[in-house]
Amino acid sequence: MSIRSAVSRVTGVIGKWFGRIMPWVAIAFLAAAMLFDPMRDSVGVPSAAFAATLVMASVTFSYARTLKDGSCLEDELVFAGERLVSGGLAFLFAAIFRHATQDVPRYMNTLSEMLPRRPDQPPETTFFGQHPIAIVCGFTAFAIFVVGLVYTQRGISILAAVMSQRAKLRGKDDRFFESRVDMDARMAALVAADGEGKAAKTDNEKP
Repeated sequence: MSIRSAVSRVTGVIGKWFGRIMPWVAIAFLAAAMLFDPMRDSVGVPSAAFAATLVMASVTFSYARTLKDGSCLEDELVFAGERLVSGGLAFLFAAIFRHATQDVPRYMNTLSEMLPRRPDQPPETTFFGQHPIAIVCGFTAFAIFVVGLVYTQRGISILAAVMSQRAKLRGKDDRFFESRVDMDARMAALVAADGEGKAAKTDNEKP
């Protein structure tokens, strides 16, 4: 093996892993920026992800019911729907913990103000201007959010792969702006083909 081919292979492997990892690094960075930003109410981020993921899971399960019973693709779609549901549940728990980062410190401060304080009692400890419990809850929300992203991307990847395979079975179709006349003719041909298929099935069922 020549040096040039070895370098080319190593470069290809690095580029492949770089292309896989960098999108996730960017997503994790954006998720951390949204979930840990103390100046904005980011509870809506995991809440919106929860709603969108459950909608995709519902579509995936409905898509699976359109396939033949016992089909391997049907089983894959059901698995993809289950991954999406798992991701949605993770987003739900992330939203709960993100909400806790705002309310739990406030409740604890209220409780602390109700208790008698000594004159020499030290001030409350904060990290970067945030309550320690808020940081713990925020980190937990971020970790669960990333888990939800992993499950969700798995479900979406399977759904996209199944759709791609079915599109290949159909053949190339670049008629994005098909005329009404051509569409009516194509539908009529499909109806005729269905009629011939039903007739042949009836003939085969006759004794």
